[in-house]
Amino acid sequence: MILLPVGHSEDSVRRLPWVTFAIMGLCILSLIMAHEATWGTQDELQDELLEAFEYYATHPYLEVDEDFRSMVFAGMSERDQELMMEALSGDAWRPESSEDLAAEQARLDELIERALSGVYDHPYFKFGLIPDDISLFAILTHMFMHAGFMHLFGNLLILYLAGPFIEDVWGRGVFIGFYLLSGLAAAFTYIAFNPSSEIPMVGASGAIAGVMGAFLVRYWRTKIRFFYMFGFFFRGVFDAPAWLMLPLWFGQQLFFAMAFTQMTEDMGGGVAYWAHVGGFVFGVAAAGAIRKFGFDERFEQQLGDKLEQTLVENPEVDRALELNAVGNADEAMRILAEKTALDPRNHDASLAYWGLACEHKREPEAAQAMLRVIRDEIRKGQTELVLDHWAELTGRVPDVQADPDLLIRLAQLYGQNSQWNQAAATLRRALLAGGSSMSAGVALRLARAALKVDPAVASGAARLAQARSDIEPAEQQLAAEILRQAAEMGPGSAQPRSIAT
Repeated sequence: MILLPVGHSEDSVRRLPWVTFAIMGLCILSLIMAHEATWGTQDELQDELLEAFEYYATHPYLEVDEDFRSMVFAGMSERDQELMMEALSGDAWRPESSEDLAAEQARLDELIERALSGVYDHPYFKFGLIPDDISLFAILTHMFMHAGFMHLFGNLLILYLAGPFIEDVWGRGVFIGFYLLSGLAAAFTYIAFNPSSEIPMVGASGAIAGVMGAFLVRYWRTKIRFFYMFGFFFRGVFDAPAWLMLPLWFGQQLFFAMAFTQMTEDMGGGVAYWAHVGGFVFGVAAAGAIRKFGFDERFEQQLGDKLEQTLVENPEVDRALELNAVGNADEAMRILAEKTALDPRNHDASLAYWGLACEHKREPEAAQAMLRVIRDEIRKGQTELVLDHWAELTGRVPDVQADPDLLIRLAQLYGQNSQWNQAAATLRRALLAGGSSMSAGVALRLARAALKVDPAVASGAARLAQARSDIEPAEQQLAAEILRQAAEMGPGSAQPRSIAT
């Protein structure tokens, strides 16, 4: 079975997440450099280990380095090791001469030293975290090393889905500090449960687990989209809330950590489940503390100060207001139209543009700028402002064109405030706005949101989804189920308690 997260309902950030991209770049570069450093030497290293083992196997009475012994017998219990040594010793001929014995011992020591030097020169041992031999350097570098492309791909996929959004709300400086501290928490948790391990731990998954924990706290209502596949024929996608899926993942990691820690050690490697557990717990605790003490609001305000210029810092806005004051409304509107087109995230310019448009009865010209303001307020969680501005916009521009995703989100906000009539009207508007061009995924989100508010809208959206040629089998099944439920409810039977997403 394959189950991969492929997206979620948070679909925008205010600026490029350079820290997240830099971490991803360092991880990719580290894998490339590790591959280059070991290119052409893997076979040689295996031959050296095999030669040393074969010599030891034919001379089992000789003394052997403990590090080499642990490599030779990785994955075997102590009893199995004893049985193997007894079997090897049964056919071995021990020299009577002390000189011959010393020469054989010297030869074995030479072979083992050469084999181990090759092992210890490997990037995993240089830069990986070894609990039995902790290096302050490796505590940092192990977070950027990976054991292969698939290991790297899995970690970077999760980081890409969660990292930019935590970086966006906390700011770059806080995020990089949090990421590194999550990695340290993961590392020390792993060390605490594997203090004598000589196996290097590599990977960013502990730090990324911390980001997942923060995502759970900050975006617990977010719907995560998953791709699943059973065998070759049963596959599709489904959405599930973060508050359900992330704790389930954590429970799985905790179970595996408690069940397989010793097994992993005996087998000479595996997944560092305790690192995942430690990183996730730290991420939840850190994000919870940030929220409890109001630091997230301070981060948001500081970031907002950097991203959004004030009216004083907007010379175009000042100029437009001056022109409007002296009666040159056309030039004022032109300046603000250009400013909002070039800088669509300039909140003050958009509001000034809308204010002048309302003053001069030219609201349709600034309607799209006002929609951008509303989207920004939704992202910031400013529900009252969102609903006030949407009511003002639709009151002045009844036919304003808004995309179905935005309208679904507005309906959800109305539902959260128990304004069910407005929620139903907004969902009907979303159905009309999307029409036949609406994707199956959006149509199904609309159908689910409308099911308990307006079964007729739910039925219409589900039928639109079914009509799409690119609809997935799982989506087809969901559409059929929504149609069945809507038919059972019938017109006028909705009892709104919540709006699904």
